Amino acid sequence: ATLASERVQTARRSLDGGSALAGAALTAGAFVALGAAVLAIARDWLLAALTAVLAVVLVTVAVARFARRRSVLRVVAEAQREADAATALERDAATRVAAVLEPLHVATVDELRQRRERARELRERKGEAARLAARASDTRRACEAAAARFDALADRLVPGDADRATRLAAAREREARRLARDGTQVRLSMLEVRRSDVLGSDDEFALEAELADLLANGVEPASPEGLSPRAFEAERADLERRASESRAAAAACAAELRSAEARIGDLAALDERVLALDAQIARIERFEAAATLARDTIDERTKEAHQKFARRLADYASRTFASVTGGRYGDVRVDPTTLAVRVRVPETGAIVEIDALSAGTREQAYLVVRLAMVRMLSEGLEPAPLLLDDPFAFWDDARIARGLPVLEAAAAGAQLVLFTTSAELAAAAGARGARTTLLELVTA
Repeated sequence: ATLASERVQTARRSLDGGSALAGAALTAGAFVALGAAVLAIARDWLLAALTAVLAVVLVTVAVARFARRRSVLRVVAEAQREADAATALERDAATRVAAVLEPLHVATVDELRQRRERARELRERKGEAARLAARASDTRRACEAAAARFDALADRLVPGDADRATRLAAAREREARRLARDGTQVRLSMLEVRRSDVLGSDDEFALEAELADLLANGVEPASPEGLSPRAFEAERADLERRASESRAAAAACAAELRSAEARIGDLAALDERVLALDAQIARIERFEAAATLARDTIDERTKEAHQKFARRLADYASRTFASVTGGRYGDVRVDPTTLAVRVRVPETGAIVEIDALSAGTREQAYLVVRLAMVRMLSEGLEPAPLLLDDPFAFWDDARIARGLPVLEAAAAGAQLVLFTTSAELAAAAGARGARTTLLELVTA
């Protein structure tokens, strides 16, 4: 229907000025031919021949323009028939779709699509929740199994009826002592290796006795004091002191570790929290993709919305316009790009501009279109009041009698205020139940 309407509008634009040009060319050709005849009578054969050629050219141009106009009119009629057929098919499809959607309490196909997408999203969420519940259950069973293994091991290491926290603290304390002992043993082993390297195959006590004799006789030692056994003993004492400090630091670190573990809380809960955050990130990413898709869809649907608005406006206006014109004009067309109003003339079946009709019929069409637009724009909202300034100024009595029921129907759902200078119209409206108020001009 849209393509056919565009073809009709294009063809009509191509006709603008064509008829006037063809008529002017034909008229000019007639006058030029008359001049050629006058020159022929005057026996001015050269000018008569030239004038006759010019007349033939003008007549040929006029005939070509008329032929092109007839061709364009045929295209317009064909496109109009296609538009009418497409519009009828669209109305039939809309009726069938409404018959399907009304039992579902759904207004539009877009709303049905939104509900379907919502159902799919809820199914996905339900599946995700089931997977998370299964993973949480598996994690809980693994934690319970690990706790059972720890209890069995604690029973062997720390006998008694102490609770799990006490057993865990005792196990960690034993582990710290074992690490400190192993470290001390490693350091002592290293010192023993260094002592063996220094002494070699010599006797330690014999060397100490010989060194004492040499020192007593005033002999200065040939090697530094750092290589003597006393230096090793001093270093050993220093290492033992450092080992004790290390054990104290390890105990402090273990206490800090226990405090940190107490602040961390349940690992299963933290795992569930991580999974929840991952799911939230996935939802945000899906929302971003949905927002991008929505923006693209809105851009695509904007043009369709304008066309649907024009078609719905035409459907609303056609029914009302038929009633106010006594059934004469029952087909109203609205251009989706310019919202120009056109009607079908019943005598010829052609679609003409509203300006080509009489003043009264034109005012009827404008009033009907305005009421249809008010009805469409207020769907689902609180109706706004309507203010009409003497819309029946160019209407005769028959048109007014047919137009008052339309205004009465519009006033049934919203407040309608009608200003008029016609006492007859005010009386007719009052007879239909309207409240009338006389406004008098007050001058200072």
